[in-house]
Amino acid sequence: MRIAYVVERSLDRDEGAVKKIAAQMRAWQQLGHEARLFALVRKQGLAPSLTGLVVTTEHWRGPWDWIGRYGRLVDAALAWQPDVAYYRFAKYFPALGRLMRRVPTVLEINTDDLREYGNSMAWYTYAYHKATRGKLFSLCRGLVTPTEELAEVYRPFGKPVVVIANGIELAKFEPLPAPNNPEPRLVFIGAADNPWHGIDKIIRLARSNPDWRFDLVGDTTFGQPLPLPENITMHGHLGAVAYEPLLAQADVALSTLALHRNSMEEASPLKTREYLARGLPVIIGYRDTDFPGEVPFLMRIANTPGNVDDGLDNIRQFVSAARGMRAPKEAIQHIDSAAKEQRRLEFFASVKKKD
Repeated sequence: MRIAYVVERSLDRDEGAVKKIAAQMRAWQQLGHEARLFALVRKQGLAPSLTGLVVTTEHWRGPWDWIGRYGRLVDAALAWQPDVAYYRFAKYFPALGRLMRRVPTVLEINTDDLREYGNSMAWYTYAYHKATRGKLFSLCRGLVTPTEELAEVYRPFGKPVVVIANGIELAKFEPLPAPNNPEPRLVFIGAADNPWHGIDKIIRLARSNPDWRFDLVGDTTFGQPLPLPENITMHGHLGAVAYEPLLAQADVALSTLALHRNSMEEASPLKTREYLARGLPVIIGYRDTDFPGEVPFLMRIANTPGNVDDGLDNIRQFVSAARGMRAPKEAIQHIDSAAKEQRRLEFFASVKKKD
């Protein structure tokens, strides 16, 4: 198959979504398919993870420019004559509708759009999205969600839905040996402008454990009260090569701790998979699709506003027990992206057959 991957996002940084897109496309190519990425971007430049992939971008500078650029992007995608289009869910535009009418299109939906967009978009942008989102669901051939919880949200639209939790290319990662730190050291990779990450909760955890050290990677200073505790080091945005030493020095990693702010319970964050691929024990605040039961290298705290404060004793016990521990590779094989992408391709083929 020829697969046109269409996104509305900048690609200049190796953030989780960009790395996921790159990994998906490489997996499809390794399985014998052609894939090209067509992106409407606000910032120019391509992240290192996209090196070697065929990428077409249109750079927009304002609302009206956006409409014309979207049209040119769709023209480029149609000129390539794809068999299937894969759209990472965002807003509807008439040009996108033109693509979906001509090419069987599958939507990848990673959030409850009405809840998240209602909290993050300007009111007029959200009003437009709410008025037009139905066109995306009426024109698409199927939906892919990373959790069962989201699948239940979108099944009422009557389109085929498949649940494929986020995966990672395990072959690219070697487990890191456990460090021998005099005091516990914790690491987090994320962003503070995503409130469900729970940076404020990490800060509270640091204040409650002044003898622990915390390394926070990403644009994590946004909106946080200053001064920060002295045991927190903010590293800003770092590429994978630059932050690997921080993972190597960590006893425990921290993942999403405030998913309740999105009114959601289940997730499969890429950061958790990267931590596990490196062998790090992880503290999470949600139900992970790939780990429905208890495992010793994953601690799940309650998905509530007070989860860190209420679970402080249990967190301390887990961190103490996790020092010197690494997640065994044989216990995480099911998060590998190869099998997940094979399932995604089979879904593409199934919706294409309906032509």
